[in-house]
Amino acid sequence: MSWFYPQPIHARRLIPTTRVAAGAKTSLGFGYQFNSLESGGQDEAELSTVFRSLFHSPNANVYQTVQVAQAMFPVLRYVPLPGWQIIRLAQTKLRAIGQRLLQKSQRESAAAAGEKDLGKGRDLLALLVKANMSGDLPASQRLSDDEVISQIPTFFFAGHETTSTALSWALHALSQHPDVHDKLRQELLSLPTDHPTMDELNALPFLENFIRESMRLYAPVVFNQRMANRDDVLPLAKPYVDRQGVSHDTLPIRKGQVFTVPILAINTDKQTWAEDALEFKPGRWDDLPEAVHSVPGVWANQLTFFAGSHNCIGFRFSIVEQKAILFSLLRAFEFSPGAAVIGPIISNVLQRPVSFEPGTAGLVSTGKFPVMLREYTAQ
Repeated sequence: MSWFYPQPIHARRLIPTTRVAAGAKTSLGFGYQFNSLESGGQDEAELSTVFRSLFHSPNANVYQTVQVAQAMFPVLRYVPLPGWQIIRLAQTKLRAIGQRLLQKSQRESAAAAGEKDLGKGRDLLALLVKANMSGDLPASQRLSDDEVISQIPTFFFAGHETTSTALSWALHALSQHPDVHDKLRQELLSLPTDHPTMDELNALPFLENFIRESMRLYAPVVFNQRMANRDDVLPLAKPYVDRQGVSHDTLPIRKGQVFTVPILAINTDKQTWAEDALEFKPGRWDDLPEAVHSVPGVWANQLTFFAGSHNCIGFRFSIVEQKAILFSLLRAFEFSPGAAVIGPIISNVLQRPVSFEPGTAGLVSTGKFPVMLREYTAQ
C-alpha cells in the first residue's frame, strides 16, 4: 500500500541528513556506532549529546559564529563570548571520547599484530594507529597520542554539516526539476541490487553529472580564506586600474595578508560557465565550455572542495556518501516542492535551502526546508 504526506515535510525532520552524515563518519572514521537514527541508544548519550548541543540547540548558530570569530581572530579565545562554556564542555567531552577510542584501537591493533585478516580494523582511526605503531616508522615521524586524538573531532566535524547541507540542496534540485528527477531514478533502478558497491555507483554517468551540478550551483561553503605565509606577487587573469588610473596585471601580497576566495561566485561565473551558469543543468557536464578547464579545483573543475595542497581532505568520502544516500532515497520516494519560495540563507560560511514566507518587511525565512514526499511505486 502506498502512502502520501498531504502536507510539506521539513526535510531534515523526515530525512535527518545531518545525523545520517554524522553516523557514516563515526562508523567509517573510527568504528564508533553513533546510533544517529535511533533515540536513546547507549552511545548516543555521549557523542550525540555533544553533536546536538553544538549544531541543533536553539543557540547553535551563536556557538558556530563564536567559533568562526575565534578562528579568524585568535585573541577572542580569551574573551568570554556567548556560549563559550558550552563549547569548552563539548571540547572536554570530545577529548575524553577520543582518548577511549584511541586506547581501544591501540589494544585491538596490538592484539591483531601479525594477523592476515585485512577485513578487521579498517576504519580510519585503526589504520592511523597501525601506521603509527609500525616498526618501520622512525620515532621522529610518530604522532603523539594528543596528535592522534585531535584527528577525531577534525574528521567528525569537518565534513558532516557540509555534506548534509549538500544533500538538502540535492533534494531541492530533485523537487524542482521533474525531468532530472525521473532520469536519475531510472538510472539508479538500472542497478540490479539494493546494496551497490562504490565502483558501481561511480560508474553511473548521470548520477555523477547530477552530483557535480548540485555541488557547483549549490556549493555548501560559499567562500574560504587563506593567509599568505610570505611576501609574493599574484598574477591576475585580467588587469585592474587603480585610483590613479594606472593599470596593473599583478597584485603584490604581504606576509600575513588574509584573502577571501569566493567559491560560489567562481562556480557560477558566466564568463566561465556560459550564460546559463545560474541554471541547474546536469547535462552541461557532457560538453563543458573550454574556460571551465582552467578552474584549478581539486574535483570537477570547481572550487567547492577548494584547490591546491590544502583542499578538502574528505571530498571523495563526501561524494560517495551523497551518491549512496541518494541511491536509497530516490529508489524509494518521489520529491516535489513543498513551498512556493525556496532560496539560500547563509549562516557563517554555509548556504542552506530554506523556505520564505511573506512578512511585514517582505519575505521572511522560516528556517525550514519543506518538501512533498510520496512513496515511489513502479508503474
